[in-house]
Amino acid sequence: MLRIDQIRLLPGDSEELLRGKCAKLLRVPAGDVTSCTVLRKAIDAREGLTFVYTAAVAVRNEAQVLRRCRDRRVTPYAPEVYRLPSPVSPPETRPIVVGAGPAGLFAALVLAKCGARPILLERGQPVEQRQADVERFWHGGALDTESNVQFGEGGAGAFSDGKLNTGTKDVRHRFIMETLVRCGAPDAILTDAKPHVGTDKLHIALQALRQELGGPYDVVVANIVADVIIPLAAHAPAFLAPGGTFICSGIIDGREDEVRAAIERAGFTVTAHDSLEEWHCFTATLA
Repeated sequence: MLRIDQIRLLPGDSEELLRGKCAKLLRVPAGDVTSCTVLRKAIDAREGLTFVYTAAVAVRNEAQVLRRCRDRRVTPYAPEVYRLPSPVSPPETRPIVVGAGPAGLFAALVLAKCGARPILLERGQPVEQRQADVERFWHGGALDTESNVQFGEGGAGAFSDGKLNTGTKDVRHRFIMETLVRCGAPDAILTDAKPHVGTDKLHIALQALRQELGGPYDVVVANIVADVIIPLAAHAPAFLAPGGTFICSGIIDGREDEVRAAIERAGFTVTAHDSLEEWHCFTATLA
Protein backbone atom coordinates (compact mmCIF):
# COMPACT_ATOMS: atom_id res chain seq x y z
CA MET A 1 0.00 0.00 0.00
CA LEU A 2 1.14 3.57 -0.70
CA ARG A 3 0.64 6.82 1.19
CA ILE A 4 0.08 9.96 -0.84
CA ASP A 5 0.22 13.37 0.86
CA GLN A 6 -0.84 16.84 -0.25
CA ILE A 7 -3.73 15.88 -2.52
CA ARG A 8 -5.84 19.01 -2.99
CA LEU A 9 -9.54 19.45 -3.66
CA LEU A 10 -11.55 22.65 -3.94
CA PRO A 11 -14.62 23.32 -1.78
CA GLY A 12 -17.54 21.56 -3.42
CA ASP A 13 -15.38 18.91 -5.09
CA SER A 14 -16.42 15.32 -4.42
CA GLU A 15 -13.97 13.06 -2.62
CA GLU A 16 -14.61 10.59 -5.43
CA LEU A 17 -12.12 12.70 -7.42
CA LEU A 18 -9.30 11.56 -5.12
CA ARG A 19 -8.89 8.21 -6.85
CA GLY A 20 -8.34 9.88 -10.22
CA LYS A 21 -5.90 12.40 -8.77
CA CYS A 22 -3.91 9.57 -7.16
CA ALA A 23 -3.84 7.65 -10.44
CA LYS A 24 -2.59 10.72 -12.30
CA LEU A 25 0.14 11.35 -9.73
CA LEU A 26 1.24 7.70 -9.91
CA ARG A 27 1.02 7.72 -13.71
CA VAL A 28 -1.25 4.70 -13.90
CA PRO A 29 -4.75 4.16 -15.34
CA ALA A 30 -7.52 4.93 -12.85
CA GLY A 31 -8.57 1.28 -13.00
CA ASP A 32 -5.20 0.24 -11.54
CA VAL A 33 -6.03 2.04 -8.27
CA THR A 34 -7.95 -0.67 -6.44
CA SER A 35 -8.68 1.32 -3.27
CA CYS A 36 -8.28 4.85 -1.97
CA THR A 37 -8.86 5.55 1.73
CA VAL A 38 -8.71 8.99 3.32
CA LEU A 39 -6.27 9.06 6.24
CA ARG A 40 -6.34 12.78 6.99
CA LYS A 41 -8.19 15.88 5.88
CA ALA A 42 -7.07 19.45 6.60
CA ILE A 43 -7.90 22.95 5.41
CA ASP A 44 -5.38 25.28 3.78
CA ALA A 45 -6.63 28.87 3.67
CA ARG A 46 -3.32 30.62 3.02
CA GLU A 47 -3.91 31.32 -0.67
CA GLY A 48 -7.54 30.63 -1.39
CA LEU A 49 -9.37 27.78 0.30
CA THR A 50 -8.48 24.16 -0.43
CA PHE A 51 -8.91 20.85 1.34
CA VAL A 52 -5.66 18.92 1.71
CA TYR A 53 -5.86 15.14 1.92
CA THR A 54 -3.58 12.28 2.82
CA ALA A 55 -4.72 8.96 1.36
CA ALA A 56 -3.75 5.30 1.57
CA VAL A 57 -3.81 3.82 -1.93
CA ALA A 58 -3.66 0.24 -3.16
CA VAL A 59 -2.45 -0.06 -6.74
CA ARG A 60 -1.65 -2.94 -9.07
CA ASN A 61 2.07 -3.71 -9.48
CA GLU A 62 2.85 -1.53 -6.47
CA ALA A 63 6.60 -2.19 -6.40
CA GLN A 64 7.00 -1.20 -10.02
CA VAL A 65 4.83 1.90 -9.59
CA LEU A 66 6.84 3.00 -6.55
CA ARG A 67 10.17 2.53 -8.35
CA ARG A 68 8.92 4.56 -11.29
CA CYS A 69 7.39 7.37 -9.21
CA ARG A 70 9.80 10.15 -8.22
CA ASP A 71 7.25 12.30 -6.38
CA ARG A 72 8.22 12.77 -2.73
CA ARG A 73 4.56 12.90 -1.77
CA VAL A 74 4.37 9.14 -2.41
CA THR A 75 5.80 6.77 0.21
CA PRO A 76 5.28 3.13 1.23
CA TYR A 77 2.54 2.75 3.80
CA ALA A 78 2.12 0.03 6.41
CA PRO A 79 -0.74 0.90 8.80
CA GLU A 80 -0.04 0.43 12.50
CA VAL A 81 -2.82 -1.17 14.47
CA TYR A 82 -3.06 -0.91 18.25
CA ARG A 83 -3.95 -4.18 19.90
CA LEU A 84 -5.05 -4.45 23.50
CA PRO A 85 -2.74 -6.25 25.92
CA SER A 86 -3.40 -9.95 26.39
CA PRO A 87 -6.24 -10.79 28.81
CA VAL A 88 -5.30 -11.43 32.43
CA SER A 89 -6.93 -13.30 35.26
CA PRO A 90 -8.84 -10.95 37.59
CA PRO A 91 -6.29 -9.79 40.17
CA GLU A 92 -6.89 -10.32 43.87
CA THR A 93 -6.50 -6.58 44.41
CA ARG A 94 -8.52 -4.82 41.74
CA PRO A 95 -6.99 -1.74 40.06
CA ILE A 96 -8.59 1.57 40.98
CA VAL A 97 -9.03 4.34 38.41
CA VAL A 98 -9.67 7.76 39.94
CA GLY A 99 -11.72 10.15 37.81
CA ALA A 100 -14.07 9.55 34.87
CA GLY A 101 -12.49 12.08 32.54
CA PRO A 102 -11.15 10.98 29.13
CA ALA A 103 -7.96 9.43 30.53
CA GLY A 104 -9.80 7.67 33.36
CA LEU A 105 -12.57 6.34 31.11
CA PHE A 106 -10.15 4.87 28.58
CA ALA A 107 -7.84 3.50 31.28
CA ALA A 108 -10.83 1.75 32.86
CA LEU A 109 -12.07 0.55 29.46
CA VAL A 110 -8.74 -1.09 28.55
CA LEU A 111 -8.40 -2.65 32.00
CA ALA A 112 -11.96 -3.98 31.77
CA LYS A 113 -11.51 -5.41 28.28
CA CYS A 114 -8.36 -7.15 29.48
CA GLY A 115 -10.18 -8.79 32.38
CA ALA A 116 -8.70 -6.78 35.24
CA ARG A 117 -12.14 -5.70 36.63
CA PRO A 118 -11.23 -2.11 37.56
CA ILE A 119 -13.03 0.02 40.10
CA LEU A 120 -13.79 3.50 38.71
CA LEU A 121 -14.10 6.34 41.22
CA GLU A 122 -15.80 9.60 40.22
CA ARG A 123 -16.86 12.34 42.64
CA GLY A 124 -19.46 13.89 40.31
CA GLN A 125 -22.69 12.85 38.63
CA PRO A 126 -23.40 10.78 35.50
CA VAL A 127 -23.42 12.98 32.43
CA GLU A 128 -27.24 13.05 32.14
CA GLN A 129 -27.70 14.45 35.66
CA ARG A 130 -24.60 16.60 35.29
CA GLN A 131 -26.04 18.20 32.15
CA ALA A 132 -29.24 19.08 34.02
CA ASP A 133 -27.25 20.51 36.95
CA VAL A 134 -25.11 22.67 34.64
CA GLU A 135 -28.12 23.93 32.67
CA ARG A 136 -29.86 24.88 35.92
CA PHE A 137 -26.77 26.78 37.10
CA TRP A 138 -26.40 28.60 33.76
CA HIS A 139 -30.03 29.72 34.07
CA GLY A 140 -29.50 31.27 37.49
CA GLY A 141 -29.76 28.27 39.78
CA ALA A 142 -27.45 27.37 42.64
CA LEU A 143 -24.01 25.90 41.96
CA ASP A 144 -23.76 22.22 42.79
CA THR A 145 -20.19 21.94 44.04
CA GLU A 146 -20.03 18.22 43.14
CA SER A 147 -21.79 18.35 39.75
CA ASN A 148 -20.76 21.19 37.42
CA VAL A 149 -18.58 21.97 34.41
CA GLN A 150 -15.52 20.77 36.34
CA PHE A 151 -16.69 17.65 38.15
CA GLY A 152 -18.59 14.62 36.85
CA GLU A 153 -18.57 11.92 34.21
CA GLY A 154 -16.64 13.09 31.15
CA GLY A 155 -14.26 15.37 33.04
CA ALA A 156 -13.75 19.11 32.75
CA GLY A 157 -13.95 19.04 28.93
CA ALA A 158 -17.45 17.58 28.66
CA PHE A 159 -18.99 21.05 28.26
CA SER A 160 -16.45 22.36 25.79
CA ASP A 161 -16.88 21.61 22.09
CA GLY A 162 -15.09 18.29 22.32
CA LYS A 163 -11.78 19.04 20.61
CA LEU A 164 -9.46 16.02 20.44
CA ASN A 165 -6.08 17.62 19.84
CA THR A 166 -2.77 16.13 20.89
CA GLY A 167 0.83 16.84 19.98
CA THR A 168 1.77 13.15 20.00
CA LYS A 169 1.77 10.54 17.25
CA ASP A 170 0.77 7.46 19.16
CA VAL A 171 -0.59 4.28 17.60
CA ARG A 172 -3.37 4.29 20.22
CA HIS A 173 -4.96 7.42 18.73
CA ARG A 174 -6.91 5.38 16.18
CA PHE A 175 -8.21 3.02 18.87
CA ILE A 176 -9.51 6.01 20.85
CA MET A 177 -11.14 7.64 17.81
CA GLU A 178 -12.75 4.41 16.62
CA THR A 179 -14.12 3.78 20.11
CA LEU A 180 -15.66 7.26 20.22
CA VAL A 181 -17.19 6.80 16.75
CA ARG A 182 -18.64 3.44 17.80
CA CYS A 183 -20.16 5.25 20.79
CA GLY A 184 -21.83 7.94 18.66
CA ALA A 185 -19.16 10.53 17.78
CA PRO A 186 -19.14 11.70 14.12
CA ASP A 187 -17.16 9.62 11.60
CA ALA A 188 -15.24 12.75 10.55
CA ILE A 189 -13.02 12.58 13.66
CA LEU A 190 -11.24 9.59 12.08
CA THR A 191 -9.79 11.79 9.32
CA ASP A 192 -10.04 15.45 10.35
CA ALA A 193 -6.69 17.07 11.09
CA LYS A 194 -8.36 18.87 14.03
CA PRO A 195 -10.94 16.32 15.21
CA HIS A 196 -13.93 17.76 16.98
CA VAL A 197 -16.78 15.77 18.53
CA GLY A 198 -19.18 18.59 19.41
CA THR A 199 -20.87 19.02 22.79
CA ASP A 200 -24.18 17.63 21.51
CA LYS A 201 -22.57 14.36 20.39
CA LEU A 202 -20.03 14.16 23.23
CA HIS A 203 -22.72 13.55 25.87
CA ILE A 204 -24.21 10.75 23.75
CA ALA A 205 -20.77 9.19 23.28
CA LEU A 206 -20.09 9.34 27.03
CA GLN A 207 -23.27 7.42 27.83
CA ALA A 208 -22.45 4.76 25.26
CA LEU A 209 -18.86 4.54 26.52
CA ARG A 210 -20.23 3.94 30.01
CA GLN A 211 -22.25 1.03 28.62
CA GLU A 212 -19.06 -0.45 27.12
CA LEU A 213 -17.51 -0.16 30.57
CA GLY A 214 -20.60 -1.55 32.29
CA GLY A 215 -20.78 -5.32 32.29
CA PRO A 216 -19.81 -6.85 35.63
CA TYR A 217 -17.76 -3.91 36.90
CA ASP A 218 -18.44 -1.99 40.08
CA VAL A 219 -18.62 1.78 40.27
CA VAL A 220 -17.78 3.05 43.72
CA VAL A 221 -19.08 6.57 44.44
CA ALA A 222 -17.43 8.36 47.36
CA ASN A 223 -19.37 11.63 47.57
CA ILE A 224 -18.97 13.48 50.81
CA VAL A 225 -22.35 15.06 51.55
CA ALA A 226 -25.85 13.64 51.82
CA ASP A 227 -27.29 16.39 49.60
CA VAL A 228 -25.23 14.98 46.72
CA ILE A 229 -25.67 11.27 47.47
CA ILE A 230 -29.47 11.41 47.76
CA PRO A 231 -30.15 12.60 44.17
CA LEU A 232 -27.20 10.58 42.86
CA ALA A 233 -28.63 7.30 44.14
CA ALA A 234 -31.39 7.29 41.51
CA HIS A 235 -28.79 7.48 38.71
CA ALA A 236 -26.24 5.05 40.15
CA PRO A 237 -27.94 1.93 38.64
CA ALA A 238 -27.05 3.21 35.15
CA PHE A 239 -23.40 2.57 36.04
CA LEU A 240 -23.87 -0.90 37.45
CA ALA A 241 -24.63 -4.38 36.24
CA PRO A 242 -26.88 -6.55 38.44
CA GLY A 243 -24.94 -7.35 41.57
CA GLY A 244 -22.79 -4.22 41.24
CA THR A 245 -21.71 -2.44 44.41
CA PHE A 246 -22.54 1.15 45.37
CA ILE A 247 -20.51 2.58 48.27
CA CYS A 248 -21.16 6.02 49.70
CA SER A 249 -19.37 7.49 52.66
CA GLY A 250 -18.82 10.74 54.52
CA ILE A 251 -22.45 10.96 55.67
CA ILE A 252 -22.84 13.09 58.77
CA ASP A 253 -24.89 12.03 61.81
CA GLY A 254 -28.58 12.78 61.36
CA ARG A 255 -28.64 12.26 57.57
CA GLU A 256 -28.01 8.52 57.42
CA ASP A 257 -31.70 7.54 57.40
CA GLU A 258 -32.42 9.83 54.43
CA VAL A 259 -29.47 8.44 52.50
CA ARG A 260 -30.43 4.83 53.22
CA ALA A 261 -34.00 5.47 52.06
CA ALA A 262 -32.76 7.04 48.81
CA ILE A 263 -30.46 4.09 48.16
CA GLU A 264 -33.25 1.58 48.73
CA ARG A 265 -35.71 3.56 46.55
CA ALA A 266 -33.18 3.29 43.71
CA GLY A 267 -33.36 -0.52 43.85
CA PHE A 268 -30.34 -1.26 46.02
CA THR A 269 -30.10 -3.61 48.97
CA VAL A 270 -27.97 -2.19 51.79
CA THR A 271 -25.50 -4.88 52.82
CA ALA A 272 -23.45 -2.93 55.34
CA HIS A 273 -23.74 0.21 57.45
CA ASP A 274 -20.50 1.27 59.08
CA SER A 275 -19.87 4.30 61.26
CA LEU A 276 -16.91 6.05 62.85
CA GLU A 277 -17.65 8.78 65.37
CA GLU A 278 -20.20 11.06 63.60
CA TRP A 279 -19.59 9.68 60.07
CA HIS A 280 -21.49 6.90 58.28
CA CYS A 281 -20.83 4.69 55.26
CA PHE A 282 -23.26 2.46 53.34
CA THR A 283 -22.40 -0.45 51.06
CA ALA A 284 -25.26 -1.53 48.80
CA THR A 285 -25.78 -4.07 46.03
CA LEU A 286 -27.92 -3.66 42.93
CA ALA A 287 -30.59 -6.34 42.76
